[in-house]
Amino acid sequence: TDGVQLSTDLYLPPIEGGYPVVLLRTPYGKQQMQTYGNFFASKGYATVVQEVRGTFGSTGQFLPFVNEKKDGLEVLNWIVRQ
Repeated sequence: TDGVQLSTDLYLPPIEGGYPVVLLRTPYGKQQMQTYGNFFASKGYATVVQEVRGTFGSTGQFLPFVNEKKDGLEVLNWIVRQ
């Protein structure tokens, strides 16, 4: 809601429908989580991999633990709306 854009990848199972969701947020780059995204998707889980604020492709300033609750709740709310 503050205009910061968080870089996010979404991995979906091959069958359409509603899925349980695994959320992975990292300051280390989402490319390192691609294996996890593919693994969980192959097991029937939608997987959301997100780079935290101010790291890699995400905008804003990286301040460890300062924005994690707000940003985490925002992505969880987005997941619920899907």
